[in-house]
Amino acid sequence: MSQTANYVAAALLGAGSTTTADTSYTQPTAGTVGIVCTAPSTGARIDNISGITLGTSVAGLARLWSCEGRAGKTVLSISSSGTTATCTTTTPHGLVTGELVTFQGAFPIGFNVVGVAITVTSTTAFTFTIPSLSNASAIELGEFSVTPATPAYNLLQEIPIIAVTGSTTLKAHQFAFDSQRDSDFLPLVLPAGHSLRVTVSTTQTNALRVTASGGSF
Repeated sequence: MSQTANYVAAALLGAGSTTTADTSYTQPTAGTVGIVCTAPSTGARIDNISGITLGTSVAGLARLWSCEGRAGKTVLSISSSGTTATCTTTTPHGLVTGELVTFQGAFPIGFNVVGVAITVTSTTAFTFTIPSLSNASAIELGEFSVTPATPAYNLLQEIPIIAVTGSTTLKAHQFAFDSQRDSDFLPLVLPAGHSLRVTVSTTQTNALRVTASGGSF
């Protein structure tokens, strides 16, 4: 199998990090979860996953999860006023206030948020918070996916984190999986809107950063 996922429509690359302990095996707390990547409306296949800490790491477990989601409706426009963005869809979006959106492929890139809560303003519009874009309008609309405010998680893999005391420039702990060597785990197929996420069972002095690569269908 190709490690670059050249059998799919477009490359997919994402990274997420976390430091705060979460001991749950079923429902992690939102503030402790690192969102590594989210599948676009066509779905995605992940062939490579790696993780690394820099400096000191604390013994524990890294947990990889898939999280439910769904593809959003087609975007008609995105505009901003200060730190508030407004998205309008071509058809009723069916969203509710408090759900979380992830945008991909929009430009300016400041519209590309990950797991941000929305406020529904009409059947075809909602707002969300972004970095200030000085009253900009998107010239590339991209697409968005939606996650419930309390989504369902599926535990995929647990990886030991080894306690190491290092410097800020030393790779203290790392792991890697790929679909050629770890066929019991990868490739991982994510349906549209689903995401790969990471938690740690012990609070880390330095963040555990997880990177995934593959492609969208």
